[in-house]
Amino acid sequence: MTSFEITCPPGVALLLSDRAHARAIENLWSAKTAIPHHLPPGEWTNYGRAWLTAQTVKVDLLAFMHQAWMLTWGQALEARFPKARLLSQQEAEAGNDPFVWVVDGDNARPHAHYIAVDLPGLGELETAIALTEGHELTMWFGALGPSQALAPPWTRKERLGDLEDDADGYFYAHDLAEVSAQGGNVRAAYLAAKAAIEAL
Repeated sequence: MTSFEITCPPGVALLLSDRAHARAIENLWSAKTAIPHHLPPGEWTNYGRAWLTAQTVKVDLLAFMHQAWMLTWGQALEARFPKARLLSQQEAEAGNDPFVWVVDGDNARPHAHYIAVDLPGLGELETAIALTEGHELTMWFGALGPSQALAPPWTRKERLGDLEDDADGYFYAHDLAEVSAQGGNVRAAYLAAKAAIEAL
């Protein structure tokens, strides 16, 4: 039987359990230089260790998001399109730096994992799974013109009042799993991915 449980690496657990630490780590992600010019020499080592920890958390978050992607999009694609191939940034029509996405996310989702997939005979499918500030997993996909009869939770609108993405053909599904510092169950997210893949 397939497992839909995900576990959080230590860095992700820290991000989800302590908002103050999360803000400090997120600030270090955006630091342009490893040691700010205003810090006195006595603080350089501590800052360097904190900066290095933040980078480790970034890698943990990328690993966690990839685990979530594999349990949802990955399994759904394997079942329907076993010859599907995950594309590198260079191969994808819209290359996206995985670290930029995992740190900055997409619109209202601060952390996202984007993967473009080549489906033989159909073309390139864009997929993503994201983690909101409320620790909810959301998903989106687009580019292959899926069936217009997609059942909930899929929608063409982000949220009430947001701009519609109809021209680009993107679909969104929100609040598919709640993730805590211990992890979570992504069965609903897998079922949403399965429904989307079956509608192609």
